[in-house]
This record gives sequence, C-alpha cells and structure tokens, in this order.
Amino acid sequence: MEIVRHVLRFFSTNKSYKMINMFGLTTAFAAFLLIMVFVINEFSFDKFVAESDRIYRIEESGDDQVPLAISRLSKEQFPEIEASVVIKSFDNHWVNYKNDFFVIDNFCFAENSFFEIFSIPFIKGNKTTALNAPYSLVLSESEAKRIFGDKNPIGQTLNFKNENIYTVTAIIKDMPDFHLPAKAIASFSSIEKRYGLSVDNWGWNLISYVLLTDEHDTKLVENKMNNFFKTRNKWDTNEVDFKLRAFNSIYLDPEVQGNDETKKGNLNLLLILIAVGVFIIVIACINYINLSIAMGLKKSAHIYIRKVLGSSKRRIIIQYVNRSLIMCTVSLCIAFVIVLFSIHDYGSLIGRELDFTTMFNLNHITLILVGNFLIGTGCGIVPALYLTGKKSGLFQKDGSSHAPQKQKFNSGLITIQYTASIILICGTLLIFKQLNYIQNADYGLNKNQVLTVELSDVLKGKLPTLKQKLLDYPGIRSVSFSSDKVTQLHEYGYAVEISGETHFFNYVTTDPDFLPLLDVETIEGERFSWDKPSQKLSGYMVNEAGWKLIKNSELKERAYALNNFKFLGVVNDFNFESLHNPVNPMLFIWGKQEHFNTALLKLTTINYSETVQYVEATFKNLDPGYFLQYSFLDETFNQLYQSEVLLVKLLIFFSALAIFIASLGMFSMSSISSEHRNKEIGIRKVNGAKVSEILTILNRDFIKWVAIAFVIACPIAYYAMNKWLENFAYKTTLSWWIFALAGVLALGIALLTVSWQSWKAATRNPVEALRYE
Repeated sequence: MEIVRHVLRFFSTNKSYKMINMFGLTTAFAAFLLIMVFVINEFSFDKFVAESDRIYRIEESGDDQVPLAISRLSKEQFPEIEASVVIKSFDNHWVNYKNDFFVIDNFCFAENSFFEIFSIPFIKGNKTTALNAPYSLVLSESEAKRIFGDKNPIGQTLNFKNENIYTVTAIIKDMPDFHLPAKAIASFSSIEKRYGLSVDNWGWNLISYVLLTDEHDTKLVENKMNNFFKTRNKWDTNEVDFKLRAFNSIYLDPEVQGNDETKKGNLNLLLILIAVGVFIIVIACINYINLSIAMGLKKSAHIYIRKVLGSSKRRIIIQYVNRSLIMCTVSLCIAFVIVLFSIHDYGSLIGRELDFTTMFNLNHITLILVGNFLIGTGCGIVPALYLTGKKSGLFQKDGSSHAPQKQKFNSGLITIQYTASIILICGTLLIFKQLNYIQNADYGLNKNQVLTVELSDVLKGKLPTLKQKLLDYPGIRSVSFSSDKVTQLHEYGYAVEISGETHFFNYVTTDPDFLPLLDVETIEGERFSWDKPSQKLSGYMVNEAGWKLIKNSELKERAYALNNFKFLGVVNDFNFESLHNPVNPMLFIWGKQEHFNTALLKLTTINYSETVQYVEATFKNLDPGYFLQYSFLDETFNQLYQSEVLLVKLLIFFSALAIFIASLGMFSMSSISSEHRNKEIGIRKVNGAKVSEILTILNRDFIKWVAIAFVIACPIAYYAMNKWLENFAYKTTLSWWIFALAGVLALGIALLTVSWQSWKAATRNPVEALRYE
C-alpha cells in the first residue's frame, strides 16, 4: 500500500508534464513490444525440434535440392548418418472429401523418418508406420478439424487432386513455427509408385535432410560425400561440391533461397525493425530527459535549497531515478495492455498470425524487466547529474535560470531525435521507391493479363481439345502449356560442360506458343514453330545469359549441339525470379504433352470473372473431378516481394510513431522555452517587436536543431540504404530528392509542432508577463 500511495503522490504533481512523458514512453514501449512480438516469432522458427543441432540439409554447388539417390546412398554408405529423409512439395494441393474441396497450403510428401528426425508430436496414430504404405496421409490437428469436423479422421479417405485416394493414418500437432510444410504430409512412396522412381534415381532433385550422430564431424562427412559421389558414373560431372547446411540456420540465413519445400524468413527485415524499435525507445527517452531537465531548471531553486540544507547529491539522484523507474514501470504495464488488445489488428496489418504468449517465457520477461530497469535508471540519472552539477551562481532568487533557452545539452538531445527521425523517413522513402521500381520494372516479358492454371492428369491427355475450346472463347487470346509456372522455372537444372567447367542452366519444357504468349523476343536464329514438328524433342533455345556462356565456347565447333538437342535460337533475357537475383542461363525445350503441368492463358480486356467461369466450366467438362486453381502472373510476381511490402507497411507505421513521439517532445520543449522567455517577449513587444519577429526568434533554435540533424542523418542514411540495396541484382537509384523530402518533412513537422506554442507566446498580452516588474 505504501508503494501505491507513493505512486499516486508522484502523479499528483506536475500532471501535464508527467502525462506527456507517460504518453511518450507508453507509445514507445508499445511500439517496441509489437516489433519484438514479430521478431521473437520469427526467431522461434524450428525451435521445437529436439535434435536440431544434429540435423543438416544436403546441398551441392549451392543447390538446396539433390537427386534422390544422394539421400539414399548417403544413409547406406556413411555411418555418421543415423537417418535421412527426402521431402517434395507441389503447388496447388487440394483434396476432395464427399464432394467438398479443401485447399491445403502446407502440403508435402516425405518418408516416415520425417517424424523421427524432426521430433513431430503425435496426437493419434502410429509414429513408426504412419507413412510407410503408399497413399498414406498424416494431417495436422487444425486441418483434420477443418475437413472432418468432429469425426474421427483415422481411416478416412480423401481424393487427392483427382489422382489417387489417400487414407488418413495419423494426426499431429500444429506447428506454425516450422520452416517445412507440415499441415499435411503424404507418404513419399506414393510418388515412387506413381512415377516409378527407383532407389538409384538421379533425375529427381529433392530437399534432403540427414540426422548425424552425437559425436559428428560435419567436415568429415562432407569430404566423404565429395570423394564418394565424384566417382559415380551417373553423376553429371566430377566437379562436385557437397555441403551440409545446419538446420537451425536455414530459415533466417540470407544466403538461403526459399522454395516450395521451405518457408523463408528475412533476417535483414528483422534487423531493420530492431533498429527502428531502438530508435523509438531512444527518442522517447530523450523526450523524458529533456522534459526532466527543463522542469528541473524551472524549479532549480528547490534543488539548490536542498543542497544548502545538507541534502546529498546521491539522495537527489536516487529520488530522480525512483521517479523515472515509477514512470517507466507504469508506462510498460499500460503498453502491455495496449499490445494485448491490438495484437490481432497488428497481425492483420502485416499478414502474419502472431502469438503474443511467446513474450511470456522466463528469458523474455527477464530481458524486458532488465531493459525497463536500465531505461528507467538512465532516464533518471542523466537529468539528475546534469541538474545537481549546476553551479549555484546560475540561479536567481526566483529560482529561474539565466539562460535555460540556450542549454546545449537539451539541443543536442533534440538533434539526436530528429537525426533518427530523418533516417527513418529516408529509409521508408527508399524502400517504397524500390518496391515501386520492382513492380514496374521491365522483366523482359509481358506478365499482364496472363492466367496460370494447373493441369490434371486427365487434362494432359486432352490438351488439343482443351486448347481449341479455350480459344473459342473471345476473352482468351492465346493458350500455351509448360512444365512449370513462370516464377518456378528456377526449380530444375541441367548441367552443361563448357570449356572444362560445369554450368547449371535452368530449363523448361514448353510448346511453340509459350514465348510469343509472354512477348519474349527472338534475338538470333529461329524459335519453335508448329509448322516444324521435327523441332519437338530435338531442338533447344537459350536465353541471352546462356548464349553468353556458349557463344564463344568449344560448343561452336559442333554447332552448339547439347547431347541430342540441336541449337535453334536465342531469346531475350527475362526475369523468372525476383529482382534480388540476376537472370540465370535458361534452356527451352519443346516437349511431350504429358510433361506439361501448367496452362498459360493470355486474356483480352473482356470481363475477367466471366472468363474465369468459362475456363472452370471447360476444364470440368473435360475432367468432371477437376478443382480449378488459378493465379494471375502479375500477382504471382508481386508475391515474390512480400518481405519488401511488409517492410514498407511496418516502416510507415513505426516511423510515424517515432516522429509523433519526437514531435511530442518538441511541443513540450517549445512550451517550456516560451514560458521561460515570457518577460523577454513582453519587453520586445513593448518596444515594438512584431508577431512575425517574435515567431522567428522563438522558432530559430528549433529550426537550427533540425538543420544540424539533417546534416548528420544524410551520410548515415546514405550508407545504410546503399547496404540494403545490395540485396537486389536490379535496383533503383539513391535520388537526391529522397534526402531533400525527408529534410523538408522533418522541418515541416517541427515547425508545425513548435509554431502553435510560439504563436501563443507571441500574441500574449505583454502586461501579463511584466505586471510584477
């Protein structure tokens, strides 16, 4: 009760000043907690895996997928490997249960060792045999509930994409913080049976993880793999380079690319957000220190009298620290309540499902309490040391300071505030500019009005009929078929020996309409033509990146022939990955229709919804069990930049908060400054000073602080933004207007903030200030 009375007594004096301080600290703490909820959730990925320090992914020459035989032979040949698992995922996973269709986003095929290696918790079913049989399926608890409701899912059957019937054999717990897709896991033997894969298969590249023994030597295993596999006859080249990537580093490693099998975090995004959160806390702390000093100077006689009466400097400092700790603790408690009630809306803003309870483990609570103590102690000690260190000669009999408006210490702190604010504004403007550049960049193809639709096995046998029916509709201009979606052309590689070195080309199987549909131009030679059926399975085309590699190589001596494929022509480079990456060499092959998995439809400007309805009806007419899954190509490309979109959203939101907190401090300081200079303003007005002159005098110092902050912030922002742009192979420029606009915005916000108080002081009746003189 004594503590409560002390807190109430503390807040009963100087209410307006303390409310401003509390509002600023609460806002800053809430913003920082929101940032940390997201950051902690991202860093929590994969932490539930018990033996994570023994799990590694096999990679070869930078490729995160290796042939099936690599995983199987590694388990057989190397005693250091306790277990191995291969994982394969495909797009557009859907199942049919009693004529109801359910799309499952996180779906993969895996061996039963998946559960052993990743310590997946089971709810129902046998962990040791769940995925042994072909066409077995394990569902997460939430997916089982969504599909079957309250029924017992064990033994229930599902029609998977109208291809095969799968039986549910087990239910596992939901694992949202897992970089592998695990809402539904089907037996890998289903793929082996369907496609006739053998144990010694070298054609299928898959994600492969291994569990090493307790006393493992990663380098030793890598050396064994390199020595063993370079002698294999079926390997494309002797120049192999196997690496084992630690499981714990995969999700946030900047060097790792995401793919169908893995989710991918963005470490740079998290570091930027942590820096923004620190900026916000620093800005709020500066507000508190500045206001504490300003109020202390206003009542400096009180400190002086206490020192004269024998109060020690230490006692005064402790008093300031206690007040600061009370303020920070109360603000932190209010911030927790704000975050608790806003976490859902915050998650909706950033498109993530966030778990606020991750904040309440012992480590995080300890860090929060220690951080609160350090902030509170620092915010109390700094003004206390400053005020108790003032010489008594500075104070007049009325307790006022001779020149509080010219305190360099306060000015320096405000300069730091606005330096941070300008850096945040510059960063937000640049990221927005880069995002706009990405969305409007020339990808080398026309991605507008292109509808991508998945093909079923039934439809693959009816492609000529399907194509004709689609072209009969006036809303469809062109139709083509390919092995993959445009944004997934990087999934498959083809090793090409050039001048004694092995180069990996991406490749895609297409028909002659693929390149014209996307407006990809032919640079040299010829392109595939329906009038030349002999080109099918016998010729290849290459993009400019690939042509640069083979143009002057020894391949020229045999007319650039690759194995049984003869060279036809060169097409312009086009981006099939995000602009983070340069264009890779690409081969185009006119293949068999059973190899086509995707239909590309070039639409006219006629109503899209009616066109989609016609497409669905046409597909269902040819395959009654078909479930339409489609996407527009331009939207698919935009999804490659979700991290950048998220970063823009968060930076705008938190930068606005940071500027608001800085403006709150500026407003309070301008109010105190104007109050200190009441007599000076009154004397100037009596002597004929105009309101505009008074405004200039009062605002001059604040403008100077912002100008100094701008000079300091520009080189820091320039360096930081240059480093961020290095993540992109194709990027915008650092324009001068970004810095100019940031400076103008900061200056405008500062002027708007202080001008209200300055106007009040400049228009006040001078008699009020001078009546007692």
